[in-house]
Amino acid sequence: MLASGLALHIASADETTADRRSVFAGVEIGNTDTHRLLAGAVLEWRRWEIDAQLARAEFALPDLDASSTLVDAGLQRDFGRFSLGMGVRRGELQDVSRISGLNVGATYEIDTARLSMEIESRDTKLEPTPFADDLGPGLGFQTGTSRCQVDSMGYQARVDLNRPTWLGFLSFKTYDYRAFDCAITLSSAPGGPPSQARGRALGRRLGRQALDPVAGFASRLIPREAMLLDWSAALGATLPIHAQWIGGAELYRDVESVGGGAYDTALLFASRRLNDTWTMELSLGFSDAEDVADTTFAGFRMSADL
Repeated sequence: MLASGLALHIASADETTADRRSVFAGVEIGNTDTHRLLAGAVLEWRRWEIDAQLARAEFALPDLDASSTLVDAGLQRDFGRFSLGMGVRRGELQDVSRISGLNVGATYEIDTARLSMEIESRDTKLEPTPFADDLGPGLGFQTGTSRCQVDSMGYQARVDLNRPTWLGFLSFKTYDYRAFDCAITLSSAPGGPPSQARGRALGRRLGRQALDPVAGFASRLIPREAMLLDWSAALGATLPIHAQWIGGAELYRDVESVGGGAYDTALLFASRRLNDTWTMELSLGFSDAEDVADTTFAGFRMSADL
């Protein structure tokens, strides 16, 4: 949760230390037989920052029970108003897809605003999937198994505002996909070498069949970083709400690349610093969906500054 990091920044604004180590762990539970576990750590040393996080979700779909795993790690160097960073991402949707990505980014601070840009190169491999399709002249209608993959580039812009009594952010990310490249094994010639199916029309049809089990269920409980999205937008704000409590809200809009489904997520959270080490955070959110029931979820997270 990006805005929750802003919340912790407000809570500890009066603490200035050269180095910082923090860890967090939490859980989110939804009303549609879904839950997500998350954990992470941040190490700041002089002008360097290293962070890593893990998310594991399990959720019920109409035809199967599925799970997703996502691991992120990043390294950033601060040069004053300007910083540079890079990171890696690995993810899996069980029996659907596996992703690997590499990103680079830059940040520049102007008065009370921070501008960020990120470019990500990603490879997505889809699990072997049975198909029945017209493969065109010479082959006609065939059945078999497809093994598809697609390379993509992601471009993200983000603005963070740091005002005296509130913090806010706005981000937008868009993706550029190449045509699906699918190796196909035909049932009529199972012992022969696999053929290649390239091109937008056939490749997208075969790729879409592999993604059908999770189509229509872009949700907070499936990390958006593990989905094949066309674009994603988010905004949020954080501010003091009462005594030791600070809170805020986030809104997300995600649009799938295959199928074109659009999904919205709204999130409210409240955070309280318990002592010099521990911070507690509570959250409540809602995600809509097209092919399954909408999800209402609640979360609990603990963070520690070590």
